[in-house]
Amino acid sequence: NPYTVRVNNQLCEKMSAETMDTITTLTVGGRISGKDIVFMRDSLSLKVLDLGQTKITESSALYFGDYTCETDIIGVRMFYGTELKTIILPSTAKKISNYALYQNTKLTKAVIGNEVTEIGSYAFSGCSALERVTIPASVTEIVDGAFYGCSRLKSITFLSETPATLGADVFLQIPNDYVIYVPESAVEAYKTAWVEA
Repeated sequence: NPYTVRVNNQLCEKMSAETMDTITTLTVGGRISGKDIVFMRDSLSLKVLDLGQTKITESSALYFGDYTCETDIIGVRMFYGTELKTIILPSTAKKISNYALYQNTKLTKAVIGNEVTEIGSYAFSGCSALERVTIPASVTEIVDGAFYGCSRLKSITFLSETPATLGADVFLQIPNDYVIYVPESAVEAYKTAWVEA
């Protein structure tokens, strides 16, 4: 059952217990914080989560272990090990932190916003159902093991004319027949920059 809600750091207060038990697709707009992240991740049985129109705001509420939200950051282990099949990350996000979506074994689609500049260590590692991903032109760095163990990842599209800096083992343990797509005018730049990739 699709459900759409606009919030101001109070998502759990917008839903009834009946709604919580039946919702599998959620579209959220407005500001969210640690309390909202915990609620979405741990109290709902979501398969599709659209955060494209949300803004993550700094808060002291813990969302995982000792981690708190920072403004416009997909935090460390923020969506670790969920049952999500699709996630649309906030369009205002600037960074996807280490292990942010680690071990989402059912995730087939992840939409990365056009303001993200860094994809952290092991951010998508273990997302074994992920088949394709598009890296926005804004991304300048992809850190160690970001897509490590994405065993079905066959298509990676880079939109930037300038190759991102790659850490170690970014695409290790993905299918041998994976294809990287880059802008036609940038093919040589990518070949030169990624001799070892």
